[in-house]
Order: sequence, then structure tokens, then C-alpha cells
Amino acid sequence: MEDENINQGRETEPLIKDVGDQNIVPGNHQTTQIGRLLLVSLILFLHGGSSAIHSPLMSQYLYLRYSQQYFPNSTYPERKTSHGQCVVNNTAADSDLQDEVQRDATNLNMQLTLATSIPAIFTNLFLGAYSDYFGRRFLFMTMLVGRITRDLTTVATIAWNLDLRYFFIGYGADGLCGSSFTFYLAGYAFTADITPPAKVRTVALAVVDAARGIAEISLHIATGYLIQINGYLYPSVGMAALTMLDLLVVVTLLPETVKRNRACISPIAAVKMCLVFILEKGLQVTVPYSGSV
Repeated sequence: MEDENINQGRETEPLIKDVGDQNIVPGNHQTTQIGRLLLVSLILFLHGGSSAIHSPLMSQYLYLRYSQQYFPNSTYPERKTSHGQCVVNNTAADSDLQDEVQRDATNLNMQLTLATSIPAIFTNLFLGAYSDYFGRRFLFMTMLVGRITRDLTTVATIAWNLDLRYFFIGYGADGLCGSSFTFYLAGYAFTADITPPAKVRTVALAVVDAARGIAEISLHIATGYLIQINGYLYPSVGMAALTMLDLLVVVTLLPETVKRNRACISPIAAVKMCLVFILEKGLQVTVPYSGSV
């Protein structure tokens, strides 16, 4: 049931409005707002670009750091090459050590992934339900704060050759803030808010997802060349810069699509609401709710 205090948005309304005039009914728009669709596509494009840099950067940097531990007397071109050029395999002993390097780098990468993914599972149980009470901007900004923490931790670790365990600080913060799961949830919910519940919404969601995919593909390829030419520091700075630019766009340009004057539900009810949505018929919860999940 729609909130009586919320009026349906109109196509003739300005793109950016004052906070007190944000009056869009989530998921009930009759026309697509092209300007806002392009804006959320830009936001996901920047996020996809930052994520595309991070993946190859971390895998190659961890390999290099462990190579430096196992081969302390080897010559390294000042962290400017990928792991394929770090160490020359001359003996069987070197081959075994390279296997150890690869194993340690893979294990740490897995541990960092778990440090993000496990907290993010529990965080998103709450954020998914509360997005209809606190708004979509809240989701975007929450996730970006955690992502900036992770990116700045990465830059500092690479710049000053810090202990690799410092990465857990950034990854843990990213997970507690929902990680990319929250970002995509916010992006798709925002898109649903500004499109009619018809085939147009499907096309709009495809456009938003395509923006993210284009950024990931293009920058993932470019990152390898950047690492080979300029080392690991500059790509990490570029990654952090994209995330900061993303946060700036969200804070200054992105309008809210949800009124935040509704009574907030309890955390238990929020979790049950998410489980009802996932399991469809598994649980029955009677809580006041309006909008899209």
C-alpha cells in the first residue's frame, strides 16, 4: 500500500530537487526518467572501473610481495613488472619456491575475499530492507565509504611497502559496508524507482548493467599495461580516485527517490522481510511495507 504522504513523480519535474521535495513512489513511476538513468549508469560505470583495476592489481601485487620474500636476492625492476617476469626459473628448487609463492598469494587473496564477503552477507540482510526507509543514496554512500577505506589502505600498503596484513583493515571495512553487493542493490533499486513496471524497466536495467560491464572490461585490460609501464602505485591511486569521484557524484548529483519520513521497522523484521523475498513462501511476516526491494 502506498504511503499517503508521497505523491507520484512527474516527468516535468526538475532532475535535482531539494530534499524536502523528493516525492517519487518507489517502483511506481509511469515514465522513464532518462537523466536519472544516465546518472546511475555513470555511477555504476565508475564503480565498475574501480573494481576492474583492483582485481588484477591485487593478484599481481600479492604474487610480487611473496616473490620478494622467497627470492630476496633476485633483481626486481622496482615493482614494475607482472608476476610472469618477476623471477626466472633456473632450477627445480626455484620452481618449488615459485609454487609456494603462488600458493601463499592465492591463500591470502582468498582470505581477503572472505574478509569482505562474510560481513557483507549479514550487512546486506539489513541494508536491503532498510533501503526503502533510509533511501537509495544511503546505500550508495554507505558502500562507497567502505570501498574508499579499502582503496586508501591498498594505496598506503603499496606506497610504503607495509605488511600485507594491513589489507584486512580495508577489506573488512568494505565488507561491513556491504561491498559491491550493496552497490548493485542500490543501482538496480534506483533504476526500478524511475522506470515503469513494464518492458522498459528490463531495458533500463540492461543499460545500467552494460555501463558497469563496459568499464570492467576496458579497464581490466588496461590495468595490465599500466602495471607493466608504471608499476603498482599509479593504478592503485587511479582506483581510489575513481571511487572518490563516484562518491562525489552520489553526494552532489544523485537525487533521492524514496521519502524518508516513514516509521522504521525493527532489525528482526528487516531480516524476516529479506527472507520472505528470497524464499517467497517460506515465511509469513505482517509488517507495514511499501516500495520495491
